[in-house]
Amino acid sequence: MSGLVLASGVAMALTLSCGCANETPTRSPAYKASESNTSGKLKVYKVRIHYLRFGNTFTEVQNDVVGNISLDLEKNQLLWNQIPLQLVTLSEPMQGQKVFFDGTQLIYITGRSPDRNDAVGLTRGAPVNGQTYIQVCQTPHGSYREFFSYFDQLQFPQNYHGLVASTKYVDGTPIGTGYKFVASIQTTNGQCLLNGKNARFYRSTLKDGSGVIVVDDSKTKLILWPDGNWLCGDPNDSGKQFGGYDGSLKTTYLDLRQQTEQANPNNLATTGTGFFITDDGYLISNYHVVKDAAKVRLLTSAGLIDAKVVQVDAANDLALLKADGRFAPLPIAASRTVNLGGTVATVGFPDIGLQGFAPKLAKGEIASLSGAGDDPRYFQISVPVQPGNSGGALVDDRGNVIGIVSAKLDASAALAASGALPENVNYAVKSSLLLSFLESVPAVSARLKAPVTADRKFEEVVKSAQDAAVLVLVY
Repeated sequence: MSGLVLASGVAMALTLSCGCANETPTRSPAYKASESNTSGKLKVYKVRIHYLRFGNTFTEVQNDVVGNISLDLEKNQLLWNQIPLQLVTLSEPMQGQKVFFDGTQLIYITGRSPDRNDAVGLTRGAPVNGQTYIQVCQTPHGSYREFFSYFDQLQFPQNYHGLVASTKYVDGTPIGTGYKFVASIQTTNGQCLLNGKNARFYRSTLKDGSGVIVVDDSKTKLILWPDGNWLCGDPNDSGKQFGGYDGSLKTTYLDLRQQTEQANPNNLATTGTGFFITDDGYLISNYHVVKDAAKVRLLTSAGLIDAKVVQVDAANDLALLKADGRFAPLPIAASRTVNLGGTVATVGFPDIGLQGFAPKLAKGEIASLSGAGDDPRYFQISVPVQPGNSGGALVDDRGNVIGIVSAKLDASAALAASGALPENVNYAVKSSLLLSFLESVPAVSARLKAPVTADRKFEEVVKSAQDAAVLVLVY
């Protein structure tokens, strides 16, 4: 027996027996075992209802055909009435059991049918008016071996979870709803895929003290609890969310938690921010972030990966690093085009011990075209920065890198010199120094993106900066 525990705490049992197993249903002479195409890659089976359950009431049905289930080996698909089924995971299905979703109902392929006629048993179910509604169905007599000879050839992804919500929340209030497929999550080779795309993941603590893992791709945010409960929604619309329970997610939670713990071991020396400048893995950070590093790792949307220091410019606090993979780079523009008062922003990872591993946006203006003591190598910026922002890209309103966040005015030194504490006085190395630095590495300078000249929405600028930003971990 397999079960689905709803987010509201109601247990929904899916059963294949109702105490009437000795009764043999009648069959039409036209009830063929299967139909196939000429290539032998497609098998279609009529599915007849065997019993109905509504609430706690069971009703025997005279074998009405409720649909066709098809196995298409050429397209690697399982279909219900010609609609491709989505693989989902719910609770902990019995070994070999698969659960699918047809857009409105769950379909359990459960093995042999309840009347032992060598057919395949299927169970379809969904809540109706707050009651459990289940159809216990079967394929034709004698179809069991043939069906599973095809079924076993279908390739299902490993460590994949299709999440079907059983509860909808509006402003935190649970509302009964039919099943809804809301997201998929898959862990593979240190990566976390949300809806098939790389996503960031990090540990977080909720207001009630619960420790959770958050998976976020900027379009969808998925919260995982240790016990298998989950909540999913649009990060920009906290008023509407969907929730459910999947006991098999306990393993995914532990896997992602272990990876986040590896990102902050006891021998971690410091952290900073970096940003990619080529699509094949070259990135920039500050020299003071990576100096004396025995090892450098990056927490990216693809997971935790190694990086190596390729070249440094200690005088101008610049470091070029390289990681393996494909990434979204930022374009670099000459800093001579920057004007006083220009809008700038950075996406980085400040103070991860307190603020967590999620990227943080900071926005401000060019406060001065020179740094402390009128140093021409730096901009003074009003962008709020903290320890951990070092090495982050300072981008203009078109998303071009015009500086590298580097330092802030030392509060104790300023207090001793002037008798007043500085307020939001920070500095960034100018991008013209970065371009000169990269000229010494022709393989990199030849692959830089051209600066953006067209106006862009600020949300687009932030998205590109976020996609390029990485947390730099130095050991």
